[in-house]
Amino acid sequence: MKLVWLVNFILPQIADFLGKKKGVIGGWTVRLADILAENPNIDFTVFYPQSEQRDNITGRAGNISYVGFYENAIPELYYNADMTERMKSALDTIKPDIVHIWGSEYVHTLSMVRAFNRPERTVISITGLIYKLGSCYNAELPEKIVKRHTFRDFIRQDSIEQQKEKFLKRGECEKAALREVKHVIGRTGWDKSTTLELNPDLVYHKAGEILRKEFYDALGHSDIWKAENTDKHRIFMTQSYYPIKGIHFVLKALSRVKETYPDVLLAITGKDMRPNTIKELLKQDSYGKYVCDLISEYGLNNNIEFLGEQFADDMVKQYLRSSAFLLPSVMENSSNSLGEAMMLGVPCIAARTGGTPDMINEDEGWLYEFGDTEELAEIITSVLKEVDRVITGAGSASLSDRLEKAGKHAMNNHDIKSNSEAYIRIYDMLLKENNAGQQ
Repeated sequence: MKLVWLVNFILPQIADFLGKKKGVIGGWTVRLADILAENPNIDFTVFYPQSEQRDNITGRAGNISYVGFYENAIPELYYNADMTERMKSALDTIKPDIVHIWGSEYVHTLSMVRAFNRPERTVISITGLIYKLGSCYNAELPEKIVKRHTFRDFIRQDSIEQQKEKFLKRGECEKAALREVKHVIGRTGWDKSTTLELNPDLVYHKAGEILRKEFYDALGHSDIWKAENTDKHRIFMTQSYYPIKGIHFVLKALSRVKETYPDVLLAITGKDMRPNTIKELLKQDSYGKYVCDLISEYGLNNNIEFLGEQFADDMVKQYLRSSAFLLPSVMENSSNSLGEAMMLGVPCIAARTGGTPDMINEDEGWLYEFGDTEELAEIITSVLKEVDRVITGAGSASLSDRLEKAGKHAMNNHDIKSNSEAYIRIYDMLLKENNAGQQ
């Protein structure tokens, strides 16, 4: 079988071979790529975007062939026929049997669908759906914040309102791609109902995602969450730069939590949003400014820590030192960060949106209604109290029971063997059914 993947970033296997910097996103594809590359029955090629040169970059990294196709570093908003032709040129040489596209949120998805032009042998994995994210992008922000332009926003034409419009424009290509293929892979009731509503003729396949190797290794070393090893009253979040990630709601809740726990700390991956220099101030976007204003308004400057870029090993440590993991997104399909935290046994709090209730329920963690900062504050305070009881030796059977159930659920969702077999089974089915149809 000749299999082509389209991913949204350079895989670390390819980055290592080319001497390029590895990213911190898309970890769910890395382990599966290794498994497929080791399969003697699969000739495996990965397409990824690059902005270094117009011509395709081709080669082979171990058992993985690669094609780096040109794409502007700033996400495109409209269908790109030239990109389609460059992809088609490479596909004509490879002559793949199956094309598997990871994610529908970038315009290059539609280019690949049309370049291959075999909808019956093309399958798109639903990660998030950008047209749905665009519809809720403003996330109950004040209108003056949505319409405001910082200096950076004005220069880049990239205010919150304009960011929403960009999501919706990319969403038009996303919807076109999902209407032009016949197969999708998903994991939640939300992605199934949403894609089938858009295109009732789609064949929906279910397959879970495999997390990064470091998280399974941690379990193998019995390196799971223990209350006594945590930094007291520390809450961990993994994203905050867009309104849909919901940190503005968290800050309001945190101000209430601080009344009970003055030392509460919200630790967040990524660069510090608070400017320290004139240059950083000039580069601040409107949402970042709003977040900083809230931090100042609620007196939270000493209760926020931005952690910078975190790789998988770093992330394991961050989860294990935290009292709880928080997923406050306005919309999610199935957060791998949530799966990672659950697998490691970390108490998890999440907004009840999108596909999140398929990943965690009230017996396994704490769910709250998106935007309800009072409920969120009560839950965070309650979880911190339970963790404190364990640390002081009082114990908490309720907490222990939740974490055990959550861990089992996550291990089932992210089981390496069953998930890798599911993808191969889907590929085989597409190949066999279409071969039979041609006889």
